[in-house]
Amino acid sequence: MSERIAVYWDFENIHLSLGNQIFGADWIKSSRFQKQTRIVDLPAIMQWVNSLGQVCVNRAYANWSYLSCYSTDLQNHCVDLVQLFHRGSHAKNGADIRIAVDVIEDLHRHPIDTIVIIGGDSDYIAVAQKVRERGRKIYGFGVEDTTNPYWVRACHDFRFYQDVMTPVWHNPMGQLEDQQRMLLDANHAMNDAYERYVRLLKEQQIRIVEPHLLTASIEQSWQIFEKDPMLTSFEVFRQQLKDRMQTLHHCTDTDLAKIKAILYKARFFAIDPAHPGVRRDPDLHSLHDAIERVQIMLIQRVLDNIHENPHLSALQRLLPDQEHANMMQLMRQVQEPLGIPA
Repeated sequence: MSERIAVYWDFENIHLSLGNQIFGADWIKSSRFQKQTRIVDLPAIMQWVNSLGQVCVNRAYANWSYLSCYSTDLQNHCVDLVQLFHRGSHAKNGADIRIAVDVIEDLHRHPIDTIVIIGGDSDYIAVAQKVRERGRKIYGFGVEDTTNPYWVRACHDFRFYQDVMTPVWHNPMGQLEDQQRMLLDANHAMNDAYERYVRLLKEQQIRIVEPHLLTASIEQSWQIFEKDPMLTSFEVFRQQLKDRMQTLHHCTDTDLAKIKAILYKARFFAIDPAHPGVRRDPDLHSLHDAIERVQIMLIQRVLDNIHENPHLSALQRLLPDQEHANMMQLMRQVQEPLGIPA
């Protein structure tokens, strides 16, 4: 009878650790809160996991707002996703604590033989001790350069990413170096395009904020007008939005000024000189309509100023709540009125 396996992915840990190894230590500073490029070979890791026995729990923890590039792999391997928003000035998502709690609970609820934790954090040492106390096996997995050595020793067995990728890492033809170079070139190209698009928008006095903040601000703005369809002034709206955003998100006054300008440019508001006050545009029938209008406005402003095919990944980084699967449909809505081939 095969072993029953429970797998817990500290996904941001493995993604960021591998990214640092490929792109250098400074990579995380410039790109952590942006749409990410797929660099973790999830199918290869799952091949190793499946060799251990029957997987009965397969759960991954991360802020998935930036990791949509892995959606196909995650779905193909039936990974249960747990959304964890970043908290505090150090952008911790608390994955280690959540994984520790879930491991102990699952050991009580399910007949599990082996726990597998994918992540290199030393905080998992205490989990390993509790798993051993219960007579179960604990396996670990991580990127060698960033994995704590005491965590490695705490496990019955530990595999490094390089071990799983052995056929590629030791290929004499240099396939790994080619893959790293391609990823690095693609990342530079996306960053260059993104910076160019930001400059274009700034020239038109459209100031950009992080997409997750923009999405949250549109949601909160929608709720403000759901509660009170007519506000007496923009200042009342700004104060209410500030109260909501600073309670729920780390949002500065500068961010709020940018958000208000973007909403104004996207015609989120309806202003009638005959009726003093501010209300939401009545042509916006749903929150989805509001988000899409902002997306289209930003795309339109970029396409009006470039004479080349847009870099879709770079364009995505400007947009709130936009996944790659819907990107082409959104592009067609913008391109057809402009007479641009889709």
